[in-house]
Amino acid sequence: MIVTPEDSSVTPGIAGRVWRMMNPRKAEKVNPLRIGILGGASIAPLVMVKPAMDMHEVEIVAIASRDLKKAQSFAKKHKIGRSYGSYEELINDPNIDAVYIPLPNGLHFQYAKQSLMAGKHVLVEKPCTSNEEQANELFRLAESRNLVLLEGLHYRHHPLLLRLKQLIENGEIGRVKHAHATATFPNIFGKDNIRWDLNLAGGTTMDSGCYALSLLRFIMDSEPISVTSAKASLLKEGIDNAIEATLVFPEGRTGSISCSYTESYFRPGKSVPTVTIEGERGTVTISNWMIPTIWHSLKIFKLRDNGEGYTETEKRYGDGTSTYRYQLEDFEKKIRGKTPNAWVDPLDSVNNMKAIDMVLQAAGLPLRQ
Repeated sequence: MIVTPEDSSVTPGIAGRVWRMMNPRKAEKVNPLRIGILGGASIAPLVMVKPAMDMHEVEIVAIASRDLKKAQSFAKKHKIGRSYGSYEELINDPNIDAVYIPLPNGLHFQYAKQSLMAGKHVLVEKPCTSNEEQANELFRLAESRNLVLLEGLHYRHHPLLLRLKQLIENGEIGRVKHAHATATFPNIFGKDNIRWDLNLAGGTTMDSGCYALSLLRFIMDSEPISVTSAKASLLKEGIDNAIEATLVFPEGRTGSISCSYTESYFRPGKSVPTVTIEGERGTVTISNWMIPTIWHSLKIFKLRDNGEGYTETEKRYGDGTSTYRYQLEDFEKKIRGKTPNAWVDPLDSVNNMKAIDMVLQAAGLPLRQ
């Protein structure tokens, strides 16, 4: 086994990475991109507030909630200057350059569209909309107004995924034949959570399935032709809390996903997202591809010309910052006309919604509206 260690002189260890993610330094702002947040979602501090805190180029200047007291409480806790009792007030604030939308899935299209119409750049949580048709409309609108619209597939901005793309493009394991991605977790949210509301475009395929399908498409660098099988476990009518699907890609290649919120708390290993990629001359296995900042493992099994195999193990943490920090850096660069390190382009997001729609239909589930 060949081991390629991370550079400890540059990258902090696991404790340092977690500490930096949860306790960022406060940086002096220099001509910052001014961002407002729609809704005090529990994920907003980790995705936006903390990463922006130690960036010179970005500042969170406002928070909006449909309950002004909640907005004020969020603003006080996170030292945000302005708070609004409606989303529209924030969207129409002329002193805001961009909007972050962590609202329930079913509200993404409506408020992303309003933000774009108001001349704001938008970072919207995944899935970007409720279906392919909405995604097409939204990205066409952004292009027509020369605005940046980014779907929050944060893992795609991490150095681990840049390395994965490199080793596939370099042919290190030969032509990819099959990939299997998992995203299985315990249901920590409860059955009444917004994730399980059909009217808000909920369900596992729209949640962790969105990540897994985007990863398959990233690996294959092409779009699925068909879904040959899709089996869903239902939490309630129309709402899946588990999905398994197999997709066919061009040239006879295949991909499959296993996603759920049904795992036991007593099987912690099952809650680590994994992906296995089978090539003609080797195999890649990644543990924790979705949240690689905390910890991950990249194992590459290769065949020599004589048929013997060997394994390389790598770590790719970069400077140790979070996937969300990398994502926010790329968002700011794109808006400023700079070249981001990684990007999820409009067609990529539209096609991911198309793949989600294909899986939902194959599983006999209604398209989200």
